[in-house]
Amino acid sequence: MGNAPIQTEAEPAGLSAEAPNPDADAGPPAVPAWMAPPSWRARLSGLAVLLGGAAVLGVGIWLSPDTAGLGTHTQLGWSPCGFEGRTGLPCATCGMTTATTLAAEGRLLDSLRVQPAGFLFALLAALACLMGGWSAWTGRSLMPVALVLVKPKTLVAIGVAVLLAWGYRLADAMLGQPWTTLS
Repeated sequence: MGNAPIQTEAEPAGLSAEAPNPDADAGPPAVPAWMAPPSWRARLSGLAVLLGGAAVLGVGIWLSPDTAGLGTHTQLGWSPCGFEGRTGLPCATCGMTTATTLAAEGRLLDSLRVQPAGFLFALLAALACLMGGWSAWTGRSLMPVALVLVKPKTLVAIGVAVLLAWGYRLADAMLGQPWTTLS
């Protein structure tokens, strides 16, 4: 038995004096994404978001809103709404391009009146320009914003907003479109 190491109470079997201490400092604490140092990846992502929002609003400025409150998208070479053509009732997105065009021109109340979801879409495009510009300028990540937008509650809220706007458009159509036409 002369070859077996002698164990003491301070050093249990299998542990040496050089074992890592779990209470030791593991390094700097994690930094929230919005406080992370500026990065070129965040700048490029921000620039892409800025350009996407600007493209939506730029096309809106370029188009002329259709006085019927829908059909503005046909100026882009797209077909008229097939749902509306078959049923005589607007689809869930009827009037979105018109509302976005009106909002891009600064006619916010007309935009809201024509298609509330289109008005919200235009506001999101403007917000994308602001947030993307901020990210491109500062190099800060937009990931915290993206994580909020992809939450199920947010997506359900967007879906509910589109359905409510569609209900508004359907009620308007059944009453002879007194609200959503432009004068």
